[in-house]
Amino acid sequence: MFANRDTGAPHTLCKWLEIDRETAEKRFFWIQRANCFVSDGKGYAFQHCSSKYILRAIKLVKPKLIIILGKAAAEYFYQFEKLEEVAGEDLRYVNGYDEYHCVVFYHPSGAAEKWRKSPVHRKAVELVKAKLGDSG
Repeated sequence: MFANRDTGAPHTLCKWLEIDRETAEKRFFWIQRANCFVSDGKGYAFQHCSSKYILRAIKLVKPKLIIILGKAAAEYFYQFEKLEEVAGEDLRYVNGYDEYHCVVFYHPSGAAEKWRKSPVHRKAVELVKAKLGDSG
């Protein structure tokens, strides 16, 4: 599931949540917002490709918790001006009759490093750790 075991977003998420990769591979279904390549750019992929597979994947997997990494991913689910409006909160995402718990993190890339030192980020980490502990 996780191609490179020592780098990238999955590795960073495991470090934040203090879980090993084997546990993560058993418990997490990993999907990115833009899984397709289009010559029109990332914005086009976010707008058009996401809607073709993300909702179907969520319905099939029926996750107990959706962990959202970064602004671009959060914008798919919620409207906000600043990421800290939604980051670190126990949110709900409703799709038809289905409701899912969601927690938004700052993205694990170097570009968001300064934000990950914030209380909001620590709150998101603790919230997800608690939810993972509750779900066994």
